[in-house]
Amino acid sequence: MKKLLLAVLVLVLVYMTGSVRVAIGNDGALLQEIRELREEVAELKKDTQHILDLMEIIIDPDSLMYTTAASNIISDLRRLKAASIIFYADYFLDEVQSNIAFDTKYLLQYFDNPSKFTSEYYISTTMVVEGAEQWWLGYDLKKAGKNEGVKEKLKNKAELNGIYGDLNVDVIYTDQDIAWMQAR
Repeated sequence: MKKLLLAVLVLVLVYMTGSVRVAIGNDGALLQEIRELREEVAELKKDTQHILDLMEIIIDPDSLMYTTAASNIISDLRRLKAASIIFYADYFLDEVQSNIAFDTKYLLQYFDNPSKFTSEYYISTTMVVEGAEQWWLGYDLKKAGKNEGVKEKLKNKAELNGIYGDLNVDVIYTDQDIAWMQAR
């Protein structure tokens, strides 16, 4: 895979070298060509990870399946987080007065298809300072039968998407059985 990427970069450099030779006759044109080449290199840097991901999918078709599963887990946790925010807005006074607890049954009312959120999903709270709570949403990969490929893809997306391996924002997800997202 790296050899193929290296070959692509070599071809781009050969193209760039030819462009520079043509522009040598005129200094203004040379400077413009250099600016354009820098922009192209910047674009190539941005696309490198995307190219590597695509090459991995071509080489390992299961990779796409794992990536999709990891993305779905993140999306579902985000949906639960959005429901948590709506719940908090709707029940703020009840929650402050301890008349209601943060529980899955209250969040499910905000979904068109609540049956999707089965026993693999968890809600947890942790006490922080002076009675303030943190709300956490979890997904049990082991209980859901997800394999190491899904865990690896989730690990690759964890830091960018706020996925944690414990009820602590200092513990980024690596390969734990439960993936957590902080809701509040």
